[in-house]
Amino acid sequence: MADPTNYVELEDKRLLESIANKDRGSLEALYTRYSGPVYSLAMHLLRDPGASEEVTQRPSSTYGVGEAATNPTVAVSQHGCSPSPTTGR
Repeated sequence: MADPTNYVELEDKRLLESIANKDRGSLEALYTRYSGPVYSLAMHLLRDPGASEEVTQRPSSTYGVGEAATNPTVAVSQHGCSPSPTTGR
């Protein structure tokens, strides 16, 4: 029997590669790693707990596992946003 993957120890790059291969555990690990800082930033910018929570939860529920989870262009186009003309992000 293969050893279970210890997602906590994997680097972000490896987690993103696994997410692209539809590994749900990697997505959960990356979400767990960054949901706190994302929520804090959203609260700082929005000053609205409900909206901040929605922003924090959206990537895991909307993008799921696949190309949009690892490709910002796909993720942006799915939500009708356009990249900044100055930064491309």
